[in-house]
Amino acid sequence: DIALVENATRAWDIAFYSLPLRPGDIILTSTTEYAGNYIPYLQRQKRDGIQINILEADEEGAVCLKQLQYALGNPRVRLISLPILGTHGGPI
Repeated sequence: DIALVENATRAWDIAFYSLPLRPGDIILTSTTEYAGNYIPYLQRQKRDGIQINILEADEEGAVCLKQLQYALGNPRVRLISLPILGTHGGPI
């Protein structure tokens, strides 16, 4: 399927709000998450009772893989959102 929308933020909103997240479900993200993605996380946290877990960065500014591996052991993880190119810092 192909969807044409105004921009990437709008496309993300459409996809994210369609996810069937329930109270206690967990989103894993990083300190370099886009604000346009994070604001909907906060809205659904308030509305739906989801949990947002921010993974710490390692010494080089990348997501700590040990922390990610540990977090993935939680069966309530429903979304992993890790930007490849941070617009406000972090490694590429």
